[in-house]
Amino acid sequence: MNEADRNVLTERHLALFGAVTQWFARYELSIQQAIAGLLQTELSCIAILMRELDFMQKRMALLDLLRDRSAPHDQWERVFAHLALPVGQLPLRHHITHSTWINSPEPHSIQPNWILRPKPSVEPIYLGPTFDETSYTLEDLSEIVGNLAGGYERFISYLAEAGLVPNQA
Repeated sequence: MNEADRNVLTERHLALFGAVTQWFARYELSIQQAIAGLLQTELSCIAILMRELDFMQKRMALLDLLRDRSAPHDQWERVFAHLALPVGQLPLRHHITHSTWINSPEPHSIQPNWILRPKPSVEPIYLGPTFDETSYTLEDLSEIVGNLAGGYERFISYLAEAGLVPNQA
């Protein structure tokens, strides 16, 4: 790997990576707040119980509790829908926390450094994501952060409207 490939991340990339990570942390805290509301217990108790769970496990716990507590079906569906946005960005968050980054063949883009680049005569057994699915421009990352922020605001508003968390207003 040459020096240019090692230094592809700018301060803006790092700021956007940090923003993605923080929006996921906010989603996870909101899920824990909703669970505390459903169980009518303190948030600290839920945080202790869920500290080893990842995002998907916390999400599943909330959805399972909504069913267990006989929440209206539309409430389960709306929580599920609100959490679809961050679920779609889990691969990016995983790349941010577990990969180094290099320049992508796509113009003005970066990609995780794990992507296989086989010789044309070699066909990989696993046909995983393509460059298009794992290359990110600064504009792509900014849009993802904006989508996570807007989605979070809608999610927390819905949780307050449904009485699952205290109203933040």
